[in-house]
Amino acid sequence: MQLDNLREELQHLNKDEIVKAQEIFLDLMDQAYKWDLWAAAYTIQGGCSDDGFIDFRAWLIGRGKEIYYAALENSDSLSLMSQEALKESEAGEEYNYLFAEAYEELTDEEMPEIARTFKTNPDGKEWDEENINEFRRINPNLFEKFKEEWEIDD
Repeated sequence: MQLDNLREELQHLNKDEIVKAQEIFLDLMDQAYKWDLWAAAYTIQGGCSDDGFIDFRAWLIGRGKEIYYAALENSDSLSLMSQEALKESEAGEEYNYLFAEAYEELTDEEMPEIARTFKTNPDGKEWDEENINEFRRINPNLFEKFKEEWEIDD
């Protein structure tokens, strides 16, 4: 639903506005490059690669300002969402292409490259993916919501 809404909104922008929207999106992606959010994605999806985390962050941005900034402040706030809604995070890849698609649809040209530097390491404290208690510690409520999928008995 949010994906379709964003796609619709982009159709009302001119090419410069689409480029600016892409720049804002990339800034938000960079801000969300955090270890605790990666742990949240890992907990929800039962594992999360580098590419999977890109898609997760794109999905998170697509949830809107309130959810996005709450998750930046406290990744465990995602536990307030339904399990079904959180599982949709696995399908966040399409958000990464919306701006280029809108630009090409409007101009019949490829979107210009945006010159920028991205973070090379996530912010925050790195965790050990082999230690399940790390996920429980970082996002306790989220872990509780998904512990059955991790086949954990308490």
